[in-house]
Amino acid sequence: MKFYTNLPAGLAKDVMLCNMLSEKIKSKYAQNFTPYIADFKQNVGDPTLKAILIDAYNIAIDKLNNFTVPIDAKINTLPKTESDKVFANIISKYPGKVVYIDFWATWCSPCMNEMPNSKILHDKFAGKDVVFLYLASQSPEKTWKSVIAEKDIKGEHFLLTNNEFSAISEKFQISGIPRYVLVDKTGRVADDNARRPSDGKLPGDIDKLLAVK
Repeated sequence: MKFYTNLPAGLAKDVMLCNMLSEKIKSKYAQNFTPYIADFKQNVGDPTLKAILIDAYNIAIDKLNNFTVPIDAKINTLPKTESDKVFANIISKYPGKVVYIDFWATWCSPCMNEMPNSKILHDKFAGKDVVFLYLASQSPEKTWKSVIAEKDIKGEHFLLTNNEFSAISEKFQISGIPRYVLVDKTGRVADDNARRPSDGKLPGDIDKLLAVK
């Protein structure tokens, strides 16, 4: 921010500052810009650009502070445990269920692109012994909850700390997200690199695990 504010006044400076704020708004990290909003207002000379971005910023902040999480989206809190027990603690909540795990983050575009397909999959298996478990990481809590609300992401939700995500990442050798994992009814990992929600073969994989007595 200091680099941009030190630039000479003019259109180029206005555009760069506006792009910076716009990117924060798009990625739902508008609250991270709050300490700099006064500098933004002072340094953007074009009144039209300034008004548009400030309006968008205010709307984004309002959404972060006022949202309704879907009834079918259960927000969970992990107990503070040793990192190597994180995964077992999560899975132990769903005995006798097939669990489809989605590792995601609010800033991850590929993760977001799969959410509509995930919703279709959730509806397809409604009423069956399948749990859709969303493990988010590296995302502010307000942003996390607002995305769940905005995208109507139904299922079980946890926001992992950096240590918790690191522990699980080591277990599954996660080098990028989204990443999906299938767990059978006994809590055993059936597929540590499961198909994406958009893959038409995924329902068959889940049905096979459901059929096991």
